[in-house]
Amino acid sequence: MIFIKDKSLAITGATSILFFSSVGASNAIGLTSIPISSFSVTVAGNTSNAASSTGTLNTSSDSEALTGLNATDSFNSFFSSDFISVGALGTDKISGSSQGTNSTIKMNAANAFTLTSADLNQPLQITFNYIFRGTADPLLTPPNFLVQLIRFTGVGDNSTVARNFLNLTAPDTGTGTYANNGSYYAFEYKQEAFSTSVNTSGLTAGNYGISISLTEPTGGGADNQAAGFNQFSVQSIPFDFDPSLGIGLLGLGFGLNKLRKNLKAKKNTEI
Repeated sequence: MIFIKDKSLAITGATSILFFSSVGASNAIGLTSIPISSFSVTVAGNTSNAASSTGTLNTSSDSEALTGLNATDSFNSFFSSDFISVGALGTDKISGSSQGTNSTIKMNAANAFTLTSADLNQPLQITFNYIFRGTADPLLTPPNFLVQLIRFTGVGDNSTVARNFLNLTAPDTGTGTYANNGSYYAFEYKQEAFSTSVNTSGLTAGNYGISISLTEPTGGGADNQAAGFNQFSVQSIPFDFDPSLGIGLLGLGFGLNKLRKNLKAKKNTEI
């Protein structure tokens, strides 16, 4: 914070200057790793909180439906450990999973992470691995998956949405992999260690969790999608005082104050 004392120059060295800067995650508070077993509340559709990394989800048997993509690139080769799946079970093939199904899985209240007022005075950093893959009819409403920060109400596993922090609708030709095969399109989005900063303004202290939803359109012969996630972590990033930057600005303030005095002296001499 810079206190203004001299209106003519707006900065003076006669007062203290404080400078705060954001520091790295190594100094984060409230660091929480979230096991996939914490996601045990299925709100709708086909979900699993322990799809096996050695299972069969999205294997090469989908080659006819995923023309234009690497058909042998399975969820199981992307994830090195068990993962959450929505839109298909861990033993399904995407091309054989249920169509037109809205699937949602969320954390249960018993495994919620607590965010204090101090945590919410700075942004949250949420990190995880994900893959979103499938096919869809271009004449139908496009598939969408959504990851949200939720706040538990204190009544069972009931919760309200606090923030949306990942929202993907396929196809988005600007990201991921996309193949237009005429009567349908195939798509794939994936990212390891995806990390996003979540604005906490207006949120209140309490117990929080994460919800994952997939919306699949109804109809179409090649219209199936699935998404997978694992290795979630949440941390709040504090703003710390950086002494070197503070001293630098303090020196700048004294320098400008000296300049102000010199200009004032020169003005008096001219008069």
